Amino acid sequence: GKAWTGDRPGTRGTPTIDGSRLFHQSPLGNLICLDAKTGDRIWEFNILEKFQSKTPNWALAESLLVDGDHLISCPGGPQTCMVALNKKTGSVVWKAPSTGELAGYASPTLVEYQGMRIVITLTLKGMIGVNADTGELLWHVKHESYADENVMMPIYHDGHVFISTLQAGSVKWKINVKDGKASLEEIWRTQELDNHHGGVIFVNGNLYGTSTVRNRNLWVCLDWKTGRNKYMDKGVGKGSLTYADGMLYTLSIDGIMGLVRP
Repeated sequence: GKAWTGDRPGTRGTPTIDGSRLFHQSPLGNLICLDAKTGDRIWEFNILEKFQSKTPNWALAESLLVDGDHLISCPGGPQTCMVALNKKTGSVVWKAPSTGELAGYASPTLVEYQGMRIVITLTLKGMIGVNADTGELLWHVKHESYADENVMMPIYHDGHVFISTLQAGSVKWKINVKDGKASLEEIWRTQELDNHHGGVIFVNGNLYGTSTVRNRNLWVCLDWKTGRNKYMDKGVGKGSLTYADGMLYTLSIDGIMGLVRP
């Protein structure tokens, strides 16, 4: 039966559960740590107020990232692009420099490459990579989508990063690490897939997702190595997807479910 319930206004990102604790960040920046078993509040504050930022047009949407003893959030604004908090107390561990932008709508992802641990996410107008141990801003590349809607969680594979956003299209970069620094080298760019929301999935050397402007809400398959459009199909229409048991499960914005063999 029901263990506990509570009223927290606004929902966008999913809660993050780490052992006995539950973390959540509301669209308006209320960041809370709860006891996952009882629902009791452990600590709470508004991250936008704390770092003098404000909500983007569609409010905050990220799901918080736990990295060891750290909780990663990306409030944007004039003070910082990303912060690491002590997950037990909520105190600030490090604060990455500001890029002068508000937060994007993506969730951060942690990757490890050539001995360097990097947290990658989208800002309102670009993509950033931050040293997960020190908070150093390793890169900031511009990638401006229509109406500043950078939504997709970046995909990492084999030393490369991929993103796709509305109208701006898709880009794959190679991460170069040297002398404790990291930079990006563009490998390919295409307009064949411009994912609005719903995400893109990497499976067996291919990228799958819905395009929006260029290919009018068709499902698109891109070759990971070259960016070539291998095929397109209307399917269930624009939507989201996941992958399990060798199949793609697609769900349209109208609630139509599809089962697709890649």
